Amino acid sequence: MKKGVALDSIEIVVADAQQAALVARSLRWSWPQPLDFGPYRSFRREGFVGRSWLFEEVRAWAMADGAAAGPPRAQLIEAEYGVGKSAFLAELVDTLAAGVPVVAQHFCQFDAIATLAPGRFVSSIAAQLAAALPAYRAAIEAEEAAGLRQLLEAPDNDPIGAFDQAVLAPLEAIPPPDGPLLLVVDALDEALEHRPSNDKAPQVTIVSLLGQRAQRFPRWLRLLATARPLPAVQQPLRQAFSLHSLNAEEARNLADIEAYAEARCQRPPLAGLLTDAGLGAAEVATRLRTLSGGKFLYAAFVLNDLVSGALPLSDRRDLEALPSGMDDFYLQAFERRFPSEQAYDQVRELLALHCVQRDPLSRRELAAILNWSEARLLSQQPQLHDLLRLRRNDPAYGPKEFLASFNHPSLSRWLTATDEHSGYPRAGRFSIDPEAAEAAIRRWALAELEAQRAHTWPYLVRHLASHLTAEERPALLARLLGQFAWLEARLRLAGINALLGDFELAAPAIWLGRLGRALGQGAHVLGHSEGWRGQEQLASQLLARLAEENDNPQPSSLRQEAADWLQQAGGAPPRSASLLAPEALLRTLPVGSVVTALVTLPDGRLATGSSDNTIRLWDSASGACERVFEGHQDSVNALAVLGDGRLASGSDDNTIRLWDPASGACERVFEGHQGSVGALAVLGDGRLASGSGDNTIRLWDPAQPDGAPRVLFVADAAITALVAHHTRLLLVAGDSSGRLHWLQLPPARPVLNSPIEAGRR
Repeated sequence: MKKGVALDSIEIVVADAQQAALVARSLRWSWPQPLDFGPYRSFRREGFVGRSWLFEEVRAWAMADGAAAGPPRAQLIEAEYGVGKSAFLAELVDTLAAGVPVVAQHFCQFDAIATLAPGRFVSSIAAQLAAALPAYRAAIEAEEAAGLRQLLEAPDNDPIGAFDQAVLAPLEAIPPPDGPLLLVVDALDEALEHRPSNDKAPQVTIVSLLGQRAQRFPRWLRLLATARPLPAVQQPLRQAFSLHSLNAEEARNLADIEAYAEARCQRPPLAGLLTDAGLGAAEVATRLRTLSGGKFLYAAFVLNDLVSGALPLSDRRDLEALPSGMDDFYLQAFERRFPSEQAYDQVRELLALHCVQRDPLSRRELAAILNWSEARLLSQQPQLHDLLRLRRNDPAYGPKEFLASFNHPSLSRWLTATDEHSGYPRAGRFSIDPEAAEAAIRRWALAELEAQRAHTWPYLVRHLASHLTAEERPALLARLLGQFAWLEARLRLAGINALLGDFELAAPAIWLGRLGRALGQGAHVLGHSEGWRGQEQLASQLLARLAEENDNPQPSSLRQEAADWLQQAGGAPPRSASLLAPEALLRTLPVGSVVTALVTLPDGRLATGSSDNTIRLWDSASGACERVFEGHQDSVNALAVLGDGRLASGSDDNTIRLWDPASGACERVFEGHQGSVGALAVLGDGRLASGSGDNTIRLWDPAQPDGAPRVLFVADAAITALVAHHTRLLLVAGDSSGRLHWLQLPPARPVLNSPIEAGRR
């Protein structure tokens, strides 16, 4: 006997009660999966020694009083690449070497694009906090916190809002722990490489997110981050972070490099090599300290090459001939491997792909892009074994598939960069043309699209749009979005948010808009990360939310593909499109708090004011939150747009603020009302009228820098609404007693017409 499980008004037919329970459980909200950095930390920690002085400094900062007058709650450790920042944080997380518990972690990785996305950062941090802090978990899972859960389901829509409202606000409200806790974020400079899948998406990065929100961390939570010394990182973080600069050439850092090198030289196989060469571990370590320029990466690479035999070490002369610095190391390494142009040409294309790939590529994908056999690829990769990082166990690939990327981003920079002084390529004859590699990936992508195999390649499913030209992207994405196989693969490997973003890039079509709306309305089901049965749910959602169109075969074809899949899977389709939403519903924006004011800007963006004291700017086409304005101390009740494009806001804090939408800066604060400002209107001559709970209407002149407000009218009830006639100086006001007031504003002084009771003409 078959039993049904209700999904809103979808009827899902299952085989038995056990399957019914599984489906029902999968439909409940579940926490996002945190990113797993365990393998990366192990990779970075290998052979770690020293840094006790830095751990102690972090401990002293973290344990210091976090009051407003005390040390900042966020600290940035700044050092050039190769100094060992990632290894330091990995050791801190795994061994708690600083003596302070780590409650959440995030390691930005240039070759793992998911780690660079601010929305994924927010959801991963939230999941880790929920696992460590039961009070935080309970706050998010509470019945009244549906809006917060919605923010965490689609954090890419508004990563700043999701972090602010679904992470920081609940943390501030829960009982503080017994002592400080650490949140660590590594390699913020890598996060600058984040590329939104939607061209219209706001340029929010993890850097800008933390720069805007670090000051709002609860006193017991410390944020420790690392980055290279780049102005693009320093500028957004300057106000909220204290800066700890590591000088690679300082004695403590050089001593740690020497200790690391000596420890490795005392163990096999290096110990035996040094004995054969008549060298001691201490003198090799001292030599590496001198040549390293303060970079652990240099010492690690040289020692690896000594072990592999890539660098000879037969006597003291070889020790004296070791390369100096990373550029010299790379140059000598490539000269040894590729003594002729012919030898280098065999791997140039392969290296170029690794320079431009968005995520690690499998051997099968690399061979397909290069049009090589996998045997040829396997014959070339060993020449680069110490420069590549091979990994597996990505769920998108088979368990035996290895994915390849550069061991360190410095190699990609060396191969593609020019010397800032001479203008010549840093890599000389080994320099790479990244544009040729981008073109190769694009050709492969187009061929797979034409063969209708794009959905079978995990890399293309995740990054296809970024490798198409702006001219070809709209039509090709529109074609793909009409294919069930692509929708399922994109949903499974990239997530509902990325899939919905594709509709903004695709060529506009009425049926495509309805499809995007149907998927968006089912996002609360399709976005689940735990117990997800994506193909069944995708098919059911499409059949229930996408209507047949007699004059367009595309939706009918897509519905048929969904029904066929359900039938092959042993299920039954919904009996009708029972979840069709009204045509007027185009998008739902997850503001996360009570929306109390709305206004449209001249450029089409939408501004919202809400009970969380903020104003948000939204791209109405993509649904992305572009900016958050902070400054009001209470709920924002009213918004108005001045003739010059500036935004005015009125609040329960009794003030009016003027904002520049381009920069987000608050330009002026108008004070004078003795009650909440609940209404704003802009007159035709540019002046601003405000209505308040103090029963007054006041007139302000934004053009006058210090102009005092003029009281236009005193009512016997709170002013709740204002409307201005923009061609005449006429103002209509409504109050809380249910009356309307008409005010004529001559240049000299306003004249009050008799009140008109609400509803009368």
